[in-house]
Amino acid sequence: MEALQVMSIHMLSEYDINKNKTIFEELIYAEDSEAESRALDLFKDSKENLAVALLNLRWASIGLAGTNTLI
Repeated sequence: MEALQVMSIHMLSEYDINKNKTIFEELIYAEDSEAESRALDLFKDSKENLAVALLNLRWASIGLAGTNTLI
């Protein structure tokens, strides 16, 4: 899981993560069901798989949040 997160962050860093950090964080931690659609829309014109990288981080944070509530 950590390797996937590192790869995803690396992919997004090539897209200028500092410029879009707030947008990325909002999409990763959003609790609404439309967050995935907004992530896909953000990168719809990109030839890279950046939307997948962002979704990987989102799903990992959701999975980790669920794990933390059980502890």
